[in-house]
Amino acid sequence: REFSNVSADVLRQLQAMFRQPTVREEAERQTDLRKSRTSTVRGDAATPGAPFGLPEEKYLDIGLKEDVEPTEEDAFRYPEDAPEGVDEVQFRRMLELRREKAQAQYEVKKSQETLDEMTTHLAHLEAETAECKAQRDRVRKELEEHCAVMDKEVHDIELMFQLKQGQVEVPQHAVVTDYSDAVVLDTEVVASRNRRIQEIGKEKVNVLHMIKDFRKKLSLMDWEQKMLALKMEDLEERTKDVHMLRVTKDLQATLKGGEEGKNKHESDMLERKIEHLKTTTKQKEGQLQRQYNIVKQQRKVKEVENAMLERKLRELQQNVVQREHIRRLRAPQAGGGGGPPPEEG
Repeated sequence: REFSNVSADVLRQLQAMFRQPTVREEAERQTDLRKSRTSTVRGDAATPGAPFGLPEEKYLDIGLKEDVEPTEEDAFRYPEDAPEGVDEVQFRRMLELRREKAQAQYEVKKSQETLDEMTTHLAHLEAETAECKAQRDRVRKELEEHCAVMDKEVHDIELMFQLKQGQVEVPQHAVVTDYSDAVVLDTEVVASRNRRIQEIGKEKVNVLHMIKDFRKKLSLMDWEQKMLALKMEDLEERTKDVHMLRVTKDLQATLKGGEEGKNKHESDMLERKIEHLKTTTKQKEGQLQRQYNIVKQQRKVKEVENAMLERKLRELQQNVVQREHIRRLRAPQAGGGGGPPPEEG
């Protein structure tokens, strides 16, 4: 807007003058060139003290004199360097914008240098931190190993144990068994492990029982399905048989109610048979009763005969006892006479 009344050619000339480097920019360029040459020489030269085992200097620029901000002395003068058609106000405004641009570039460059230096310092600190961490981890590991060795020396003592043969689970060698890797365990530890194993086994068995019951139910459902399918097939076959059945007169009479008369005739015959059987049974019962009475009388006769025979038996036994007693009384007399005793008839 400030240069809207200027022609295009004059505006291009002003833009060319605006783009030309200022005295400050030229001085900064020279300073950068000098620093680059100094860093090249410093990088190519041997590090002082390095061959003698001294630590290498990481910051060689520390202590150098910083560049002094160059003063701005503009190379353009009005009206000698001003294009035709540009008044003094516009020309000075262009120079002012040019100086502001140079000042902004200078501040950006300084900020960038500060950022680069801080980034370098941060990388150096991070490297030192990583090195310190690595050294700390190494020392900590060595300390832990040393503590483990000390604990082992404190607790790894030789003891004599008397154990049963079944409690030693170390493989036995032919000559000498090495027990250096053996570990002594409390019986409660083994018992707890065994109980845990048994609990796990019971849980597994319960799961297997559940699976068995589930499969049993599936088999039962499959069997019921097959049974229902066979019943349905049987009913279908019966239905076909009923449809294909040949109807006769007897079947028609049965279906119309003739079966009732037939059943009545049969029931009458059965009643007559029952009455006949009752009569026959009574007759047989009377005969058996008479035979029972006859046998009863015969039994009484036999009992009388047995009583008589019993009396005769007792009399005969008594006679035998008396004769035996008489024979014993006569036996000494017969022995004194020298002859055998006479036989009794």
